[in-house]
Amino acid sequence: MNRKPVTLTTRLLTMVELTMLSLNVRGLNNNIKRVKCQQLMHRQKADDVLIQESHLRQGDVSKIQDKKYKVISSSSSSSKSKGVIIVFKRNLPTKIEKTYSDNLGRLTYVCTTIYDTKLAFVAIYAQTIFEKNFYPSVMQELGTMTVPPLKDRLQAVQGGDPDEPDRSPR
Repeated sequence: MNRKPVTLTTRLLTMVELTMLSLNVRGLNNNIKRVKCQQLMHRQKADDVLIQESHLRQGDVSKIQDKKYKVISSSSSSSKSKGVIIVFKRNLPTKIEKTYSDNLGRLTYVCTTIYDTKLAFVAIYAQTIFEKNFYPSVMQELGTMTVPPLKDRLQAVQGGDPDEPDRSPR
């Protein structure tokens, strides 16, 4: 959390603003770090937060919740490494359509309706060592979000740590 957080305020089709925060926290097992993360969420007035590298076991993920924020979806590995979490403000009017979590701590998403707009929030944490099957499997899973009734006007919001170099031609 030493780097500047990425905060994005976006205007949806219905002209409603959501403030999104994407954080690579490098571990939340320390209570002081969890409190600092919660304080940052409050200070940024985030409506939804995509957290990578939580390093929390599945039973400990709820520790990031407080009276204003709740965990919507998460994925943890069997060890205290990796981990992605999607957190929403408790008073955000959401209708959850679908959630998914892998068992590796690398991918979680939630398809939801907020203010009559269908949105998909995706949190990804890729390995630093290239794994040729990772992105094809992610894309295959994300492709399942387009099946009815979710394909109508579904907008995707992705946050994460893709650990992928830019190989585009310059």
